[in-house]
Amino acid sequence: MKTHGKTHRRVLPFAAILFCGLLFCGCKKETPLPQATQTGANTLGCKVNGKPWVAEDSDEMFNRAFGVEGGYQRAIIDSIRNCIWIMSRKNDRTGVQFYVRKVNKPGVYPLNFDTGISPGTGVPKNYGYYYDGTGRYVTDSQHTGTVTITRADTVTGIISGSFEFAVYDAKTKQTVTITEGRFDLDGANR
Repeated sequence: MKTHGKTHRRVLPFAAILFCGLLFCGCKKETPLPQATQTGANTLGCKVNGKPWVAEDSDEMFNRAFGVEGGYQRAIIDSIRNCIWIMSRKNDRTGVQFYVRKVNKPGVYPLNFDTGISPGTGVPKNYGYYYDGTGRYVTDSQHTGTVTITRADTVTGIISGSFEFAVYDAKTKQTVTITEGRFDLDGANR
């Protein structure tokens, strides 16, 4: 009986330690979104379907790629002067991108046009875009959003603000929701 009591006393602390270890290992810490800044910190983060997503630099095959790229696109055509294009990526091959025309001051800019995915020809309209292994999602007249510019410095190239949008993949018929987005980019140093 005494032996049984000693074994029981040794097993109980071990079981408690094992339980606590499993409890803490099962908790995965969420990546925090970057702070909302206006200093040209070259950050971008948002929630994709409620889960934190933060851009990160990559160094794939020695071709250095920044986690956040873009800024002001200077244009000869007045109708697209001071447009911004911002692209971000993660090493898991997912990305967030948006394009907004005529950004020369703080304000709210709608993403509610049927413009297609990353338009490469002509003059695109404002759009939001997300891609991952399941599809390529873009805003349109039914899946909309906004980019709110809080700093638009055409001299230094610093562009900062927030964004949210719903994007849709016509092939998969799936929608992805982007919320709590924030960005702070020094386009002059990219």
